[in-house]
Amino acid sequence: MKNRQSRRDFLKITAAGAIGAAFLSQYGCKSMPKIGLQLYTIRDAMAADVPGSLKIVSDIGYKYVELADYANRKFYNYTPADFLKLVQDVCSHG
Repeated sequence: MKNRQSRRDFLKITAAGAIGAAFLSQYGCKSMPKIGLQLYTIRDAMAADVPGSLKIVSDIGYKYVELADYANRKFYNYTPADFLKLVQDVCSHG
């Protein structure tokens, strides 16, 4: 025997789902993680042109990056302070 759902129950469930979806779309998405790019993904471009690669990444819309090259206390042959300044300059002009 089939377990049939009444039209009234169907409408109640549908209305509750719609309200829940509307609420989550306004308030739930604010706690979603921020999306970034691992610079290892573009390691060849970073090896060839660090400022230009960061500019392209910024222009595409990425606001967060994960670094992939750290050697001799430097990021991509930049001191941490110089790399931070480079990133800030690219983002402020991008």
